[in-house]
Amino acid sequence: MDTRPPSLEAVTALLDLEEFEVVEAKEDRKARRRDLVLVPRLTVGLCPHCRQISQDRHACHDHQVLDLPMGAYSTHLTIRRSQFHCRHCDKFFTPPLASLAEGTHATERLLARLAELVRHADVAAASGFFGVPEKTLEKCSRAAAGYGSATWRT
Repeated sequence: MDTRPPSLEAVTALLDLEEFEVVEAKEDRKARRRDLVLVPRLTVGLCPHCRQISQDRHACHDHQVLDLPMGAYSTHLTIRRSQFHCRHCDKFFTPPLASLAEGTHATERLLARLAELVRHADVAAASGFFGVPEKTLEKCSRAAAGYGSATWRT
């Protein structure tokens, strides 16, 4: 049996978030946790102020995000988000990423699945299923409520 870790290309394909590429992957078998570092595939941004394309990166910040579990492992993503400077209007901006739920530390697909699960159970059950602390999921509850008329119980 081959025990080599999968290539980053294979992990990127398995993760299936089209706008990102995995550049680092770590696994903690004892904690049943995978930590993945992702970078956006696009290296330019569209300025929301003047609608011009900019490739001038001003800064890069790491953003911690939860995603759907992979098997029995919780999936923790570190997204390297670039802030751009637009030369046309002299403003700074960070382009939105479709896979990330704005104002949360979760992917859109995690919030959608969480809302679906909570409609049939509660936050404690969802916490056990996703392998993340209950308090973390409670913080996502307001955002997930937008995915349906879920009633949150703790």
